[in-house]
Amino acid sequence: MPKSKIEIGGYMEMETFRGSEYHTDALRLNSGRHCLEYILRARNIKKIYLPYFLCASVRKICEKCQTEYEFYHIDAKFNPLISNMDGRFVRLYSKLLRTEK
Repeated sequence: MPKSKIEIGGYMEMETFRGSEYHTDALRLNSGRHCLEYILRARNIKKIYLPYFLCASVRKICEKCQTEYEFYHIDAKFNPLISNMDGRFVRLYSKLLRTEK
């Protein structure tokens, strides 16, 4: 049986969430894709650099917002390897945290 590529992602189910919100004055965005879309639109970002390993849904958000994108590589510690940034830019990236047992 051939292996298929499966995108993994998730969201907080706000409709079924029980309990109190941690940040009561925060925007209610239910996925990383929607957060990115909000940032692209709110900051009027024209170009964004994305790591190659992101799923296609992130690229689709950029296309939906008419934001130009360019891919970059990462090193073994997930740090961005970018050498050709042009003009003004906002640097947004997440860093994986590891806890020692």
